[in-house]
Amino acid sequence: MVIGLYIHVPFCRQKCAYCDFYSLPAQEEAIERYLELVVAEAALWGRVPAVNTVFFGGGTPSLLSAHQISTVLEGVSRYFCLTKDAEITLEANPETLRPADLLEYRRVGINRLSLGVQTLSSELLLRLGRRHSPQQA
Repeated sequence: MVIGLYIHVPFCRQKCAYCDFYSLPAQEEAIERYLELVVAEAALWGRVPAVNTVFFGGGTPSLLSAHQISTVLEGVSRYFCLTKDAEITLEANPETLRPADLLEYRRVGINRLSLGVQTLSSELLLRLGRRHSPQQA
């Protein structure tokens, strides 16, 4: 049996008015504790035969550092058998993503990004409360 694994990262810099997903204000102490609990929950599952997809969704998973993602992936890998060609996706907000982050994310195993580009219209981005420009996206 092969399964996909979804890891919800419920932290955001701000709550977007259009978003119905569960999210909390990003506070480093809460993020660290939450990530510890994600790994602890993985231990409750026992050994799963194979995982071919890991998806970090949210919230704003790109608020996590490469080190935090690496720690979660290493912890989860103790309880879930990731296939060699597993697709590991990180949802990212253009506002929180820097070029240096991309290299670090790749280094720790992220091999796919889902970029949250709601629109390329400056006016609509402003109305939506997004903090990035079309050029940043």
